[in-house]
Amino acid sequence: WFEHVERRARLDPVAFGYSLRTRKMAPADKNQEFRGSSLEYGLHRATQWRVGRAARRTLAATRRAALRG
Repeated sequence: WFEHVERRARLDPVAFGYSLRTRKMAPADKNQEFRGSSLEYGLHRATQWRVGRAARRTLAATRRAALRG
């Protein structure tokens, strides 16, 4: 993944973050979604907004509490 980072650096920030997090190749066409992961990519995009980040933090805190107790 890192050998070709210059190609991925041209992606929009959300797509770049997803590509970095999952180490998946970005599509050649910017209008095309990531292959085989539309739900996962959609969830990633949703968590990039303020409301999505708050929901992600709440879910993570709930999971941690459940694992402790």
